[in-house]
Amino acid sequence: MRQQRLAAILSLDVVGFSRMMQSDSPRLLTALNLIFRKIVTPAVTAHNGRVVKLLGDGALIEFSSAIEALNCAVAIQKTLRSPDLPFTYDEPIRLRAGIHAGDVVVEAEDVFGDAVNIAARIQAAAEPGGVLLSRIVRDLAGSHISTRLRREGAHSFKGIEQPIEVLSVDFSDPGVKEQRRRISETQEIKFCTTKDKVRLAWTVNGDGPPIVKAPNWISHLQLDWQGPGFAPITSSISEKYRLRCAG
Repeated sequence: MRQQRLAAILSLDVVGFSRMMQSDSPRLLTALNLIFRKIVTPAVTAHNGRVVKLLGDGALIEFSSAIEALNCAVAIQKTLRSPDLPFTYDEPIRLRAGIHAGDVVVEAEDVFGDAVNIAARIQAAAEPGGVLLSRIVRDLAGSHISTRLRREGAHSFKGIEQPIEVLSVDFSDPGVKEQRRRISETQEIKFCTTKDKVRLAWTVNGDGPPIVKAPNWISHLQLDWQGPGFAPITSSISEKYRLRCAG
């Protein structure tokens, strides 16, 4: 019997599935089976969702609540970001997640409609390990959202007539950002002169065995703590070592 109802749809997809299947399909399928059984399915159950179907490289999941769909996607991605995840492969297994809400047609146990198609398109545009959602999901979730979101603007998707405004989940730690900002603003930059009369700037952060690193910004040592590409590396080193940057 065909039914129509409003639903929030979460589409999941395994990043690089085809490439990894060519490398070692038995091990990959074993790891994916554990991930979906131990991580995805329990998260869906905890957030009152329903797994419509598991695909070889992903899943289609239905929720009656937009906030539950978002919280479920965030919970799954946070778990997969854990450094001690036991479900291993030659490389980290990452998922893309896309969420949209709208009318769906339910036939038997399957769902169809624009909401399903749009969720799949949004998922394909998400960053590996990320969650991308339409503005309507944000609006339906209302004030219940505790997750930090970033506006990504209006995107055009293949087969969808009108551009859709999307947002991404910000998984960065605000405490880490604040620490980097504080270091970049307060670190003391000193100067020395080499035997051949070259004047060098240098600075030290952290405690532990010493490591010397050439700066990425020769004349602006503080930028190593601000750039999105370099700051995570610099921070992780200084957590365990006495990091000296000189240039």
